[in-house]
Amino acid sequence: MAKKELQVLVAEQKILNRIYVVRGMKVMLDGQGSDEYLAGYMHSFYRWMARYIMSRKWMTALSLMKAHHKKHKLSWKQLASATLKGFFLCMKNEQDAFRAQLNQYRWLLNDQDSLQSLIHLPDKSECKVNNFTYHMMFTTSLPTLLHYEDRFSMAFSLESRVPFLDHRLVEFIYHLSPELRINRKADTKFILRQSLQKIIPGKISQRHDKCAFITPGETRWLRSVLKPLLKIDYELFDWLKISEVKKLITEYEKGNNESLYNILLFVVYISYVSLSGKSIHSRIENFLWFSI
Repeated sequence: MAKKELQVLVAEQKILNRIYVVRGMKVMLDGQGSDEYLAGYMHSFYRWMARYIMSRKWMTALSLMKAHHKKHKLSWKQLASATLKGFFLCMKNEQDAFRAQLNQYRWLLNDQDSLQSLIHLPDKSECKVNNFTYHMMFTTSLPTLLHYEDRFSMAFSLESRVPFLDHRLVEFIYHLSPELRINRKADTKFILRQSLQKIIPGKISQRHDKCAFITPGETRWLRSVLKPLLKIDYELFDWLKISEVKKLITEYEKGNNESLYNILLFVVYISYVSLSGKSIHSRIENFLWFSI
């Protein structure tokens, strides 16, 4: 893979960091961590629902789901899906729940059995929300995000600070009731919203929709400067189901933008860092952390 093509793949962060440097910035504040331990992700909400269901607080669970439906303007299909996830999590510990989430990639991997042995998430609390947020902080999401955030910022001599990860703040939050993170009106990150309501505008502090970090990769880059990635000899990657990858490429060429971009990024990533000599288990693990 040409060096020029590899450089384009990290353009999302690279372009932003270059802008910061040109504007004379030396330090930037990063919000990493707040969604993880303040229960900002919808996965936290499903576990909160499961807690009420397991406690047989049926009316509270119903009221919470109604508030969730109203606040996020869910369709009936989305509402049914959220309810089923709550019931599903009643029967699963965090490790089983996360493994079930990883199963969405089984169709793409040759060595499917490795998925079941990848993740070990022991219970750290009787509270499902605390268990989930703990592992988001220390095992699954945040360590990877911080790793790459540090690499990208240091490449431009920028100091990236993460005020939400001050250990005093994290310890304080974990000593509070989970209801201060998700209240009965389905407000996630509730205590954060309340603490900032006199400082920032309401349209920000009370915003409940989540926006991804969108780049032109899916819709423009793969159809222009990164188009050669569609012609890679994927037979070299024996741990992937080549037929499925080719099917994704065919669907992409017909206009379906979903899924393919992340997979291609990972294929280039493992080519770049020479992971081909590692075990199939290690390669699958890298793929999953890079993709979810």
